[in-house]
Amino acid sequence: ALSLVIGLSVHPLVGSVEVGQKLELSSVAVKGKSNPQWITQSAVVDHRPFFDKGLDGTGQIVAVADGGLDTDNCYFRDSRNNPFGGWDKSRRKIAYYDDSFADQLERDKGHGTYVSGIIVGRKSSNGVDNEVGFADGTAPGSKITFFDMEIGSNGIADPGVSRLFSSFYNSGDGAFISNASWGRGYNGLYS
Repeated sequence: ALSLVIGLSVHPLVGSVEVGQKLELSSVAVKGKSNPQWITQSAVVDHRPFFDKGLDGTGQIVAVADGGLDTDNCYFRDSRNNPFGGWDKSRRKIAYYDDSFADQLERDKGHGTYVSGIIVGRKSSNGVDNEVGFADGTAPGSKITFFDMEIGSNGIADPGVSRLFSSFYNSGDGAFISNASWGRGYNGLYS
């Protein structure tokens, strides 16, 4: 995984690679995954100044490479379009699902679905109409391109930087923002 991070950091399309700050436990009650919205926007409970100004990710595509995405999850569901089979920005949430490296499967409560939901998730009970959900993402107006990196349940494999970026970038008409939140499991917890 370190070689992939180093490769990403020197790629001409990468603006920066950052080490996140250490998170500390808080006494503030947690209520769903909507917490990342106010934590990243203001660090004040339920205060979302970016959303107040209309900045919700609309028009953006975010790339995620991880171990599968539950495409029928209510935060990604699209009853009108199949998420597989090439780029299609008219889809509700998944502009592209690249399964050329892996298997289109996601474990129950999988990391790929969790991470993608935190970023772009937007609830839709019927797969057509957006609605406010308990776990909407930090950029609920955005869409996702997803690169599946896991076959079965053996953990993610390294497809190589060039393969990831060619999938995400779509000849300049795809994602310019990407997430690589990979870790290792220890006793059922992510590192």
